[in-house]
Amino acid sequence: MKTTALLILACALIAPRAALAEKEKDEPKPSVAKPGRLLTKQPACRPLAEDELVRLDFDGAPLHDLVAEVGRALCKNFVIEPGLAHQPVVVVSALELRAGALWSAFLSILSANDLTLVDRPGYAAIVPASDATRETVPTYGPRDGYTAPSLPSRRN
Repeated sequence: MKTTALLILACALIAPRAALAEKEKDEPKPSVAKPGRLLTKQPACRPLAEDELVRLDFDGAPLHDLVAEVGRALCKNFVIEPGLAHQPVVVVSALELRAGALWSAFLSILSANDLTLVDRPGYAAIVPASDATRETVPTYGPRDGYTAPSLPSRRN
């Protein structure tokens, strides 16, 4: 009798958990486990055309805001070190600039703030310029299909 009661009790405790586990298995998992922020599938990114005009005006805004706007405009992914994300950035722009010049302007802004980009597969990491000197430098060889540019010939 006690064995039967224990078996019934065990089944009563296990059955709801099994049903819950089955339900969780069918539900899609969010790609980010940060509370309050679930990423959903976004439409394909469309970079701005070279001749489209943009204005950069960030008066003390966090670096994160600038990077997010540049990332959206150029369809690029960035990772910012946590200590840098809230660093204030000042960019004053009296005129609009062409989207084709946005990348070089962005690199100049980073440089002015003693920051730089380190290329990683699929994204660029924004790090302090002094930290970039400790990064590995990619090397290329004959198997990589890289050929060095030829030097201009000297004509006398």
